[in-house]
Amino acid sequence: MSALLEMVEIRNYKSCKETKIQLEQFTPLIGYNNSGKSNIISAIQWLLRKSVLDEGSFNDTERPLEVIGRVVGVSEEALSVLTAEQQQRIRPYIDNEVLTIKRVQPSPGGKAADIKLHVLNPANSQWAANPTGIDNAISSLLPEPIRIGAMEDAAEDSAKSKTTTTIGKLLAEFIEPVRQA
Repeated sequence: MSALLEMVEIRNYKSCKETKIQLEQFTPLIGYNNSGKSNIISAIQWLLRKSVLDEGSFNDTERPLEVIGRVVGVSEEALSVLTAEQQQRIRPYIDNEVLTIKRVQPSPGGKAADIKLHVLNPANSQWAANPTGIDNAISSLLPEPIRIGAMEDAAEDSAKSKTTTTIGKLLAEFIEPVRQA
């Protein structure tokens, strides 16, 4: 089994004031329009790939924005995709093949340096702030998040099949491994 983001806890991100969601290999998000599905996906993307968020991303601009994720399946096999240095930096934070991370942005805007990635230290149950190289290790350990939005017009999407359309993104995900094989 490869590494998998199993749980996400979102605090103060748009409509997700205090949201916790369990994830599986495949987790469909189903709900009415404007119920927060896209906000959950955006929060996960931000957890895995840092970017500076503006005021519109904060539910309450007076509080920090936090997203916590529990990554399971961080086995020796999964770690083998990392460089030796990345493995050395991430190993102290893995407990029973579990790695827990938290990204925090204290206020809207600002600089990328203000955004901190914390890793839960299993030895003392304390958050370690911005351990060197952890962000890169996590980027290598987990695949690039791909956001595939709802189809506005299925007939038009399927006729174009560009990599920017929903159908095109899905086809690219299925076809690339076949091309490589």
